[in-house]
Amino acid sequence: MLPPKHKAKEQLLNGCFRTQFSVYPTNWHTKKASLKKQWYIWYRFTDPLYKDLFPNGKLVPVRGMNHHKTLEKRQEAVRKILEEQHLLIDHHNYNPITKRINLPKTNVTPINEILPETDFITALKAAKARLKYVKHTLNDVGYVIDGIEVAAKALGYDRLFICAISRKHIVRIFEQCALTNSKFTSNRQNSYRSYLLALFKVLLRLEAVTHNPIADIEKEAVVKNDIELLTPNERKRIDRHLRSKNYTFWRYLQVFFHSGGRTTELLSLKESHVDIENQRYKALIRKRKVWTWVWRPIKDIALPFWEEIIAECKIVHSEYPTVEQDLYLFSEGLKPNWDCIRPDQITKRWRYWVQNKKEPGLGINKGFYKIKHLNTTEVMDALTENSSIEEAEKEVAEMNAHTSPDMLQQVYDTKNVIRKLDRIKKVRNKFA
Repeated sequence: MLPPKHKAKEQLLNGCFRTQFSVYPTNWHTKKASLKKQWYIWYRFTDPLYKDLFPNGKLVPVRGMNHHKTLEKRQEAVRKILEEQHLLIDHHNYNPITKRINLPKTNVTPINEILPETDFITALKAAKARLKYVKHTLNDVGYVIDGIEVAAKALGYDRLFICAISRKHIVRIFEQCALTNSKFTSNRQNSYRSYLLALFKVLLRLEAVTHNPIADIEKEAVVKNDIELLTPNERKRIDRHLRSKNYTFWRYLQVFFHSGGRTTELLSLKESHVDIENQRYKALIRKRKVWTWVWRPIKDIALPFWEEIIAECKIVHSEYPTVEQDLYLFSEGLKPNWDCIRPDQITKRWRYWVQNKKEPGLGINKGFYKIKHLNTTEVMDALTENSSIEEAEKEVAEMNAHTSPDMLQQVYDTKNVIRKLDRIKKVRNKFA
């Protein structure tokens, strides 16, 4: 008699499944059980990694009781084998397909240690805790892990050991994300890939995995659209509107536009980071493996704003003479104070005062960060009047704290292609 193919399955800690243990004959525990039959225990074991090989689960028979010739001893042997199988499969995570025993997890694992037997999602979250990113980037990594977890659960991958995760699992997870989320574009998949690559680098370093499967997955091809910048008329409207309605935000906008810095860097600025005499400020660049302090120039046109903010710092200190702590330049209300505000406070203000279609917004639906593209492009225009494109790119890359002109050419200088095409147009080489 063949056991049925479909029975209720129980999920195990290693991400696999098994049916309930059954005994043949079914009346083995009664006095009517026949010793003339061959007794055995059986169950079906399903490993998602071997679903193609065993679509209904592998049938696992267990014997070792038929040498007993009395009913009492054979029944006792069955009970003992059942107990052993429960311990072996459920506690020691034995896999009868791979013939591998994984040692049971204990509560004495060192804090944050990631083992090869750590389950997939737990390992990703533990790896995230070891990343040295700024807070808002870590939040983004968390959102990616949340999305991965939803897809992994749908596919039955969430409880797989991290050491068992391969390229095909990640590819299937990306496919699942795209299937259930219309906003999961190629750009978003590339972002997921980027963060997963960093997480698996941590796991590889800790020997939780032996290979980084993300490295074998190529980036998705995307169509790069032209960046839609603010028009001269829109810039004038925004300038007049913010100056009259929200002066400190208007002032921050001026500083940001001329600084070459990022919002995270400017909101971390303290008064001691500003050198008015030499017309420069010091920013902490957190986008590399080693965070570095760099000096950035303060443009003549922006100097009055910096002087005004430093003067306000002195006023605050005069009101609280016993507090010697450094002030953040852009704290609550974008004025000097002792608290550092979140970067999203800037984009929220921009949406409220500029993008919002209802008052006090202007209905100009263009992002705040496009301002950085504007300044970079205009600085390039000015510098290339008296120097080569390559020399100008080097200077502007330094202003933006980039180690090479690549980001400038690909992202921030919106006229980069036009500028280089114009140079080629002027080449007067004749055929004859």
